[in-house]
Formats: sequence, C-alpha cells, structure tokens
Amino acid sequence: MQNGVARDDLYQIVTYMHTMKIDNGGFIYPIPQSDFEKDKKSYKLSGIGGTITTFGFPIPQSAKTPADFAAKMQAAEAALCNMTATKIIAHE
Repeated sequence: MQNGVARDDLYQIVTYMHTMKIDNGGFIYPIPQSDFEKDKKSYKLSGIGGTITTFGFPIPQSAKTPADFAAKMQAAEAALCNMTATKIIAHE
C-alpha cells in the first residue's frame, strides 16, 4: 500500500483512464482526521500519459455523539467537494 492506496486500486484507475481515454483520474481513501490537502499526491503516468491524484479523506476521530460525527463528516465532505471543484475548474 502506498500513501493509503493499494497498488491494485491504482492499477484499476489506470485501466479505466486508458480504456475511456481520460487524462486525469483520482482516488479518495479514508485517513484519520487531518488536513486532506497535505495527504494529496499526484502521479504522472508514463507511456500513455495522464495523471492520477489521490486524496486522503479525513474521518472524524473526536466525535462525541452520532450527530456530532454526522456534522463533522458533512463538513469534511463539503470541504472535499469544494477543493475538488476548485481544482477541476482550474484544471489542476
């Protein structure tokens, strides 16, 4: 496993990208609560080209109640959606 992502999962992303002729792929995986921007990694593919970006998605570890956990998850999901939308618009 590399940076939280199993090799077979990365191979599957590369296969989809090649089959569908897509230049950019991504993979989101769970991590303990932290800053997911720090856990973001990009890999340039040789051969056919392309880029795979992996994102660690923070799972709240300090929730006191199920409602608190749900609220923290919603905040983390919104942050991830905002960050990925910004990156897509900027073509990063």
